[in-house]
Amino acid sequence: MQKIVCSKCNKIMGGSSTTSKNKPTQIYYKCNCCNTRINEKKIEQPLMLFLNDMLDYYFLIDNNYKSFFNEDLTIEIKRYEKILKDLNTKLQRIKNAYLNSDIEQDDFIDEEKSIKMQIEETKIKLNNLNNADENLNHKDDLRLYNNLFQLEKMKYKSYYVRKNGLWNKLTKEQKAELITKYIDSIEIEKKKDEIIIKKININKKEIQNIGYMFRNDCFDMAVNINERDVILSNERTKEDITKYIESLNKFYKIAPITIEKDKLDIDSLSNNSILQIIPNKKENKFEKEKYTLLQISA
Repeated sequence: MQKIVCSKCNKIMGGSSTTSKNKPTQIYYKCNCCNTRINEKKIEQPLMLFLNDMLDYYFLIDNNYKSFFNEDLTIEIKRYEKILKDLNTKLQRIKNAYLNSDIEQDDFIDEEKSIKMQIEETKIKLNNLNNADENLNHKDDLRLYNNLFQLEKMKYKSYYVRKNGLWNKLTKEQKAELITKYIDSIEIEKKKDEIIIKKININKKEIQNIGYMFRNDCFDMAVNINERDVILSNERTKEDITKYIESLNKFYKIAPITIEKDKLDIDSLSNNSILQIIPNKKENKFEKEKYTLLQISA
């Protein structure tokens, strides 16, 4: 809701649903200006290809590591502490209302169950935030996990096909949360029975967060250089590079070479392997800038 934009009228399309006996509920989006009406499934299918790439980041970042990436960690902890306090107050209030016979037993049981579930969910989130310091120790594991994901993505051309099932496993609420988090609006166009996504406007703040994580050495990024996919890393020490290569060697064959920056020539390297470029951290100001190139193959 409030995300689909009609490209003809530039208006937000409203949502509606139809139900019939023995048939699943159908959801539609309609433009009240030009009366364009589209089944949600026809929008969802092309949108899935775009969202699948974000899903891996979403599940990776939104687990226990999320708190580590949050620049406003202290504010988040205080916010959830207040939510927890308010929920406990609300729970006590509903108990008092029941004891004073202000509400019926059935209403009390339903309300109490709902509040207790919210309390448990809030406690889990608060616990994850409070454990942020511990998660700092897993920074290298997170980087390795993400790089393995990037390697597998490049290795298999059927990546999107294999990943399509992930979106379908999400609940309606999880899908809504994902779209709300990353997408401001989706401009669509209907040509006969074909649905064309003309433009997806991204939540700039979330994209900036990913950039923040890269700058702070949380994980590496895949880029395209001379029509070739390359994993570009942050600057690392020789010791860190050695440890990283040892970790990757458990999964792939690695052919590392270290060269001076001005001698880097990607076109001269084999196209049969995946390439990762790691800038070497200079040990002194007189040392020349160097890159470690990893040619990675199965």
